[in-house]
Amino acid sequence: MFSHKQIWTAIDRLARYNNLSASGLARRAGLDPTTFNKSKRFAKDGRARWPSTESLAKVLSVTNTDFDTFNRFVTMRPNDELSSVDLPRDSSSIPMLEFSEAASNDAFDSDGDPTGDNWQALDLGALKDPSLYALKVKGGEMEPVYRDGDVLLVSTTAEPRSGDRVILRTNAGEITARTLVIADGEDISLVALNPEAANTEIPRSEITWISRIVWASQ
Repeated sequence: MFSHKQIWTAIDRLARYNNLSASGLARRAGLDPTTFNKSKRFAKDGRARWPSTESLAKVLSVTNTDFDTFNRFVTMRPNDELSSVDLPRDSSSIPMLEFSEAASNDAFDSDGDPTGDNWQALDLGALKDPSLYALKVKGGEMEPVYRDGDVLLVSTTAEPRSGDRVILRTNAGEITARTLVIADGEDISLVALNPEAANTEIPRSEITWISRIVWASQ
């Protein structure tokens, strides 16, 4: 029989194993971020509160963890290291490249998908989206919006809209990051991220591909 403490400790272990906090695990499962907070584990009168079977099922699903595997988190000894337990991680990696190398002829195909051997792997934990790739900012060319060391997640399938920040490649082979202002008509208006750089208006026919920046680590 599992105890109240064992179940909650197992949830904490599951979160840490997937490089998440307890609130991060809840959020990833579509639950209220406070679902697994320590304050929710006991009622005000001291009675033990157990996680619902629904919330437990959801976190097992998003981390690709079956019940037998979860049981191993329950029965681990207090001093056992998570790294010493051979459990399947629900991890997914996407290609990552320094932005300065993105203009290389073999970095992208004609549709804007990563190609070639220069890409590294970036682990996104439980997030699975084959349409994503990452570009790492180096230097201050994109300041103040993005700074040295920031990582940009770019989607090859998300439709760019006015106001979005985008990565685009021209037919001349130039790859740049801009804010999309006007996407209608034959010309596309773009605002530079760095105020010292010039804004541009490019005929749509001169753009090989354009992809939307969906997230940035800052």
